[in-house]
Amino acid sequence: MSGGTFQSGSVWMKAGFVLITVGLVVWLDAGSVGLVTTNSSLATAYEAFLIIGVCSYFLAVMLNFLYLFVEGTGSSVVLIVGLVFAFIAGFSAIIVLGIGRTIQHSDRMAYSAVCAIVSAIFSILQVRSMPS
Repeated sequence: MSGGTFQSGSVWMKAGFVLITVGLVVWLDAGSVGLVTTNSSLATAYEAFLIIGVCSYFLAVMLNFLYLFVEGTGSSVVLIVGLVFAFIAGFSAIIVLGIGRTIQHSDRMAYSAVCAIVSAIFSILQVRSMPS
C-alpha cells in the first residue's frame, strides 16, 4: 500500500479508521461515567483504566492515521502496533464498565469498546490481505 490519500486505502483500513475515530469520540463523551462505589482501591483502578484506555485510543488513532495518510508508513509493523493499541483500548473500556457498574453512559462506553475491537479485527484482516 502506498498511502497518501484516503481513497488509496483498502476497505478494511477505511472502515477501521472511521471506527477507531468514532470510538475515541464516544469514549471522550462517555468519560463522565460515574463510579458507584466508595472503595478507594476500585476508584484507583477505575481511573487507571480510564487513562490507559484514552491513551491507547489516541495511539491507535494516530497509528491508523499514519498508516492511511502518510507516505512511507504503510508497513505491517505500524498496522500491528495499531491493532494492539486498539485491542487494549477496547478491553480497557470493558474493564471500566465492569469496575464502574454504571447506569448512565454505559451504552456509550460499550459502543466505544465494540468500535475499538472491530477496528482491530479490520486491521487483522488488512494484515492478512497484505502481500508477503
